[in-house]
Amino acid sequence: MPGLQRALIIASLLAITAGTASSADSLPEAYRAALREGDLSTAEMIASGRLSADPKDDDARFGLAAVQFLAAVRDRARSLYRHGLSTQFGGLISTLPLPQNPRPEPLDAAGLRKLLLAWLDDLDRCEATLASIQSETVRLELPLGALRLDLDGDGEAGPSERLWAIYRRFNRAASDGAETESIQVVFDRGDVDWLRGYCRLLSAPAEMLLAHDFSMLYDRCGGLLFGGAVPRSPLSGSGPIARSQFGAEQIADLVAAVHLVRLPMIAPERMKAARQDLLAVIASSRTSWNRILAETDDDLEWLPNPRQKAAATSSRITQEMVDAWMKFLDEAEAILEGKKLVPHWRIDQPRRGIDLAQVFEAPREFDLVLWVQGTSALPYVREGDTTDPQVWSRLERVFRGELLGFAFWIN
Repeated sequence: MPGLQRALIIASLLAITAGTASSADSLPEAYRAALREGDLSTAEMIASGRLSADPKDDDARFGLAAVQFLAAVRDRARSLYRHGLSTQFGGLISTLPLPQNPRPEPLDAAGLRKLLLAWLDDLDRCEATLASIQSETVRLELPLGALRLDLDGDGEAGPSERLWAIYRRFNRAASDGAETESIQVVFDRGDVDWLRGYCRLLSAPAEMLLAHDFSMLYDRCGGLLFGGAVPRSPLSGSGPIARSQFGAEQIADLVAAVHLVRLPMIAPERMKAARQDLLAVIASSRTSWNRILAETDDDLEWLPNPRQKAAATSSRITQEMVDAWMKFLDEAEAILEGKKLVPHWRIDQPRRGIDLAQVFEAPREFDLVLWVQGTSALPYVREGDTTDPQVWSRLERVFRGELLGFAFWIN
């Protein structure tokens, strides 16, 4: 009965707003209202209902993809919180602002693999929805400043769980002040490709981790990351603690973790998939920027071209930034294709470096210490052109030392 009542409510909202949809796109205001409340289920039902009524409605399809992406992030956050992700070392696998769960549920290595697989499935679902968008005039207006996600699953989305608050952690140029909740952003065709690239960018690390057997590392040091890590160490001082309590036990566990980053290769096809993900990120970024640069309007832009203003940040994108970014994409693609080699500090011969394409295509056991020392790199060393250091130094100069924040934004 509750499910039927919910469906009737949604149907009523659709009927009421059918004739009063926002001029921004074909989705009704009820869709945006649901997002402001963090009610992704209702937002998804509204977008799906519109799409069922008109399968060619790419505005609704984009709205559905947006909800799928947000739900993937929310569900991942809830899983991490449920198992007690450490506030001290959790940043190694997640940058989401999660509090420490005082009563975490158990999580073993097999359970962590399941979480990663679910994350990949969610991202694939969103990317597939985005890939089916055909319209060049697709438009989706979102209340970015007020959009909330219940990250810890407590039934409420607090101030720190606003999507905008999370974004500001990465871009210091983001708008600030009480008026930020009123920020509206229009996502257009270029942003479809931007989000497709993000799905693949987030998939790549998960694929790389799943390619390896990390059970020994997790079984002995998982307590550094999760309060619910299983098996629990019989040693004292294990498990997530407050930053002020960091001591010898945690140092010992960190040293052991570095020692145990010797991960056998168990699924080499996933390393190949990760490489294809990264190449897809580059392709999506190029397509996105080609579309963005061709825009002539100035409509609450998420990613502005040099003639536009961003709706959600005071940062400006200059033509010099775009040119530097395109050069970076070319260089990154050449590295992933094996056309350019990556230097290693132990390799001092000219025109010799690591073929990163082969690291993905012919993967071996990953040993962190031996990669730093150089032994693990030897099978992938060959002669050829190495990456141009000027490309990287220009990036740092053009983006004024805030490359990471801009990269998070412009993808």
